[in-house]
Amino acid sequence: YLHRENYSEVIKRLGESFLFSGQPGEALKYFKEYIKLVPQDISPNIALTYWMNGLRKEANQYFNARLDFCSRALENNMSFPNISWVYYDIAGIYAFKGDRENALKNLKIYSKSNKCELWMLTHINNDPLFETIKNEPEFRQIVTDMENKYKVLHEQGREWLMAQEKLDSL
Repeated sequence: YLHRENYSEVIKRLGESFLFSGQPGEALKYFKEYIKLVPQDISPNIALTYWMNGLRKEANQYFNARLDFCSRALENNMSFPNISWVYYDIAGIYAFKGDRENALKNLKIYSKSNKCELWMLTHINNDPLFETIKNEPEFRQIVTDMENKYKVLHEQGREWLMAQEKLDSL
């Protein structure tokens, strides 16, 4: 606890882990601590956690704040290394609010990224914000496309390791 502010990302991930495992009460404890450390970073998962704990007013404030932030980021062409996460957040909020069409539209934009890492697949497959659309054919196709990108990236990594003689032939 001496330098807990250095662990804000860990605290956020613990909140997400509890949320994703169906423990919103525990998630809320971590997210409240995270918000104290990083008040400007309000993720849709924080909003959802408040919602699941019956704190609807706070949840709506956080959902709206995140949508405003994401809209400004897109309008102002904010320079981020990879802005695709904005589309993911917007898609999650729309999915939660029942706007299937806009959720899928933004998720398709998110999935256009040239890379797909394992954590991205784990996240999209387990994110409770997508609960209402995760069995839809369009959603499943987006996930399949991302899985295929992951396989290509994974294979490129395997080939590179073999070329460097750091991996035995499989």
